[in-house]
Amino acid sequence: MEAKGSRAQVQREIVIPTRYPLPATRYALPVTLSALPADKLYLVGVSGGMDSCVLLDLLLESGFRNLVVCHFNHRLRGADSDEDAAFVRQISGRHGLVFQQKTAPDRSAGKSLETAARAARFTFFAEAARSHGTNELFLAHHADDQVETFIFRLLRGTASPGRAGMRARAAHRVGGLELIIHRPLLAAWRADLRAYADARGLAWRDDATNAEPVTARNRVRHELIPLAESIMGRSVRPALLRCLQISQEEESFLEAATPGLWQQADLPAAQLRQLPAALQRRVVHQWLRRLGVPDVGSTEVEATRNLALRLYPARINLPGGNRVRRRQGKIFLERPATRGLSTAGSAAGKLPPRSIVDQHTPCE
Repeated sequence: MEAKGSRAQVQREIVIPTRYPLPATRYALPVTLSALPADKLYLVGVSGGMDSCVLLDLLLESGFRNLVVCHFNHRLRGADSDEDAAFVRQISGRHGLVFQQKTAPDRSAGKSLETAARAARFTFFAEAARSHGTNELFLAHHADDQVETFIFRLLRGTASPGRAGMRARAAHRVGGLELIIHRPLLAAWRADLRAYADARGLAWRDDATNAEPVTARNRVRHELIPLAESIMGRSVRPALLRCLQISQEEESFLEAATPGLWQQADLPAAQLRQLPAALQRRVVHQWLRRLGVPDVGSTEVEATRNLALRLYPARINLPGGNRVRRRQGKIFLERPATRGLSTAGSAAGKLPPRSIVDQHTPCE
């Protein structure tokens, strides 16, 4: 009886009041949160921007009070970054929430700003998860973020349509820890969040760098999408979001139909060849991800799949200094350490980060 009462309380508290104009989230948020116990401990990433401040307010309004507010200071905007951290600390204290922050170390050479920032942020989330004994994390990605990510990944060639977007619930492994990520705002547009924030009288911090067309992702947001909309004479975001959602549903069906070959230490080439091409790609993708190969995209998947089809010589290079080889009908991963090589390598011998085909193999 107690469990039922707790569940009913969660269901009641996640109904968004109609006086707050957030139409997409009013319907999607209860569906997303209804399966989550409100009294459980969660981390919530809060940058201080509008999106994450709306997320925090919505969680509190929905009965989620056992929250650890996590703020990562990237040190990209000098004093403004420090003021962001102080602002989030103040919000956390006002609501009586635990606050944890970390300041970014110096960025490693050879990594893009976005890649390094994301890796550092998730390392911090993993540290916070271990410190507080929970692996569940709320993030404030919304529908505009979803569309921009979809376009960015498709154009970069790192994913098929069904894997090019974010999931409302996803697992992300950091070291030996699996973070469970919840994104309850994926159905809400940025304009919806702004309307909610204004109606609630929320304060937030503006990051001026989000409007600068410097990074590729910002240029997708501020240049590519507006250009597409000017050509089409209407907003293209809803159509792109529908396309992604349909692709994700089809991807889920194919994932359920994917054989468990990817769970084996080595892939049996003959069995892989017998599968339809769509399932071959999924087996290879999941196998490489399970083994921890970084930056797995369509190029890496196709190159590995072609080993089974015998379209390439028996060795290919993958990101992170990894190699995949074919020998005696088996496809296996060869890590740098197993070859007696340092991952850093020498200047002359270092593998390019996106090198796929062995140097003796003609490029595609």
